[in-house]
Amino acid sequence: GSRFIQVIRKYSFFPPLETEKLFKTFSGLCNSVILASVISGAVQAIIAVSVCFFAGVQQLTTIFLVVFICSFIPLVGTFPIIISMAAYQFTGGHDGVGWTLTITAVVVATVDNLIRPQIIRGNSNLHPLLGFASALGGLQVFGIVGIFLGPVLCGLFLEIARNQLKGQKSEIPEILPHHRPADSVLEQ
Repeated sequence: GSRFIQVIRKYSFFPPLETEKLFKTFSGLCNSVILASVISGAVQAIIAVSVCFFAGVQQLTTIFLVVFICSFIPLVGTFPIIISMAAYQFTGGHDGVGWTLTITAVVVATVDNLIRPQIIRGNSNLHPLLGFASALGGLQVFGIVGIFLGPVLCGLFLEIARNQLKGQKSEIPEILPHHRPADSVLEQ
């Protein structure tokens, strides 16, 4: 790890200050993506267990663990787990609990889409919509790992673009020339 970072520092295309800034951005993005996944999974599991507790469903510890672990699985997530519990309640003749769990499945799926981008944004200054889109794009390109890699790569790209635009700001020509008399403009 540390030797790899030394090699990157030595052969980086960017000046040392920008390289260190990119390392800091990368670290912040990795932390925020992992933190977002853990917090989102915990909130989903807490919501599911709370509803199950009030509905009288048993095995709350198992439900918490299954929902929490499944929250990390892209495209599967917690929705099928809670819908399966609802279907089981419907087959057992507990229609009220079944409908409650069905509504809970929709709420929990929505909560994930709200919490995860907000936490990623809070720690890494990545817009929530961009964080969500980059996670989906990362999933499509890289598979399961892309949920974590997509926002990290997107954030790094944005940081590099910001640094490059700041450096080129002084080199960008002015669009409007300085005020000149009308005659000199016509002559040119």
